[in-house]
Amino acid sequence: MKLFLSYSRDDKAWVYELWRALRDEAQHDAWIDRRLVPAQDWWGTILDNIEACECFIYVMTPLSVASIYCRAELEYALALNKPVLPLMLKPCDYPPSLSQRRVQYQVISDDMHMDRVLFRTGQGLTEIRIGLIQGKYTPPTPPPPRPALPTPASEPEQVSEVFALAEEAAAENNIPLAEKLFQQVMDADPQGWGVEAAERLTEIRWERDRGRDYLAVVRMAGNPATVRGARAAASAYVRKYGWDYDPKGVLPGLLASTTPGAPNWDRAELHRVLDARLSLDELRQAVFDLGLDYDNLAGETKAAKARALITRLEQRGQLDRLVVWIKANRNDIDTRVVRPGLVGEAPETVKPAPTLPPQAPPAAPKPARPALGDRMTDPDGVTMVYVPAGKFMMGSTKYDDEKPPHSVTIAQGFWLDLTPVTNAMYARFVKAGGYQKRDLWTPGGWQWVQANKKAGPNDYKGFTQPDQPRVGMTWFEAYAYCRWRSGRLPAEAEWEWAARGPENREYPWGKDFDPRRVIYRPNSGDKTAVVNAETRLEGASWVGALDMSGNVWEWVSSLYKPYPYEAKDGRESLEDDKEARVLRGGSWDYVFEYFLRAAYRFRNFPTSVYGDLGFRCARSS
Repeated sequence: MKLFLSYSRDDKAWVYELWRALRDEAQHDAWIDRRLVPAQDWWGTILDNIEACECFIYVMTPLSVASIYCRAELEYALALNKPVLPLMLKPCDYPPSLSQRRVQYQVISDDMHMDRVLFRTGQGLTEIRIGLIQGKYTPPTPPPPRPALPTPASEPEQVSEVFALAEEAAAENNIPLAEKLFQQVMDADPQGWGVEAAERLTEIRWERDRGRDYLAVVRMAGNPATVRGARAAASAYVRKYGWDYDPKGVLPGLLASTTPGAPNWDRAELHRVLDARLSLDELRQAVFDLGLDYDNLAGETKAAKARALITRLEQRGQLDRLVVWIKANRNDIDTRVVRPGLVGEAPETVKPAPTLPPQAPPAAPKPARPALGDRMTDPDGVTMVYVPAGKFMMGSTKYDDEKPPHSVTIAQGFWLDLTPVTNAMYARFVKAGGYQKRDLWTPGGWQWVQANKKAGPNDYKGFTQPDQPRVGMTWFEAYAYCRWRSGRLPAEAEWEWAARGPENREYPWGKDFDPRRVIYRPNSGDKTAVVNAETRLEGASWVGALDMSGNVWEWVSSLYKPYPYEAKDGRESLEDDKEARVLRGGSWDYVFEYFLRAAYRFRNFPTSVYGDLGFRCARSS
């Protein structure tokens, strides 16, 4: 059957799961606005699919019932005499238009497995199919007029909904629709949301103009006949927009010899910038963001602290993270090229030590205790970062399953994989016979391996490069792999602590969303991005862990249970092989920023297999 799914954005994760199940398991032609803005005429595309559907599935929650878009979709479907199948996902008021028609709804409980949802939905679709054959849903003649794109009243709920849709249109680079929606917000609430909408409209127009002008520079640079013009265009571009946006890397080559101030640093210059260009507060913030303790850096002056910071980062092989930090936080400072060299002074001349009589060998030094952000390579060649013990506020006030915010203590430090597990890492587990080693699996996981005759993971076309994250992972497989590495999956509280830190960051890198620091649908190209020690350093968490937001959802050990988090309440049980487990971090397949927050909780059953489910391992210190 041709199906149309109407829903609110706060329940997109669950609706996507339902859509996949209807499409892949029940073989229905189910339509969803998966790409929020699939065409410039977004609203027209939605109306086209309502007109074409044989059943309108209405996923009811308080937000969907209140949504001006969902309401308009429902009323148009009823005007067309389309059969409606309501699914009540969260308790809410039943729309009068459905109550008057005596349309029965199906309640979806929190513990209802998707197989059960499909079964109950299938029963309703069978009744609707019979009604279609009997001519019960004959379209009206003449057809009703198409509704116009809904416009918000001054109510905050409506205005915020349109603002969110405008942001998503901008993220999909549909600037005409974003402009139209932001203008609606400005008209409906000129003194409130409208002020923000006006600022965002100015920003996205500036970004559009910058992209257009940059593309002109790239085109001229690629044509030998217009290289001289490309230099002039690049010079004008840099004067207007600066050096920050150069995805093709063409600006230094065009302007390095002609433009004063073109970025060309050595390490002495890097030290000078830290000491002279950054304020003391900025230097402190940089040290914290890079996973170090300012007070523990050698020296008393700012210059000495800066020199110690450079030295510590060099020892870890992370000097590039400092350059990325400066670039992200001070776009008035050029940081394109950093060359090896000395930091400030020349090294001291080391005098040869006098010859001494033989003595007993000194006692072996005690191994240093790991510190915040330290890295190590485990016996399997995987880089891990150290997460110290500490205390933070877990959860948030944004969504019910994140409430209440509560204090959680991580009593013991632990090691965490620098990146999600890659195909190359996981291939070693498969080659070592991991699917044949009973002791690596939970009882339910081993039953799953035997029942499905599993000898390896599910592969997805376009997702199999060695350095892409390993996807298609059930919770059982993630658990077994971590056991094989003498590690474990991180607990939910450990994962959130590693992502948020003592500042309780909204995103791993800080308070505000920045699409340059994350792989999600607007920039993913419909697949995962490669991961290594050098990728997306600007998106690192406070401990230096990479890609904790976006790219792949990450399984954790914990069962999906309400807050407050309490490790001893059974949620860390490994014996429950049927209830949903928690996933964290968002993925390449999600548009909305709130999915990418460090506090956001997603869930799936331990046998779930999708092209955006991955994981990373932890190891107790």
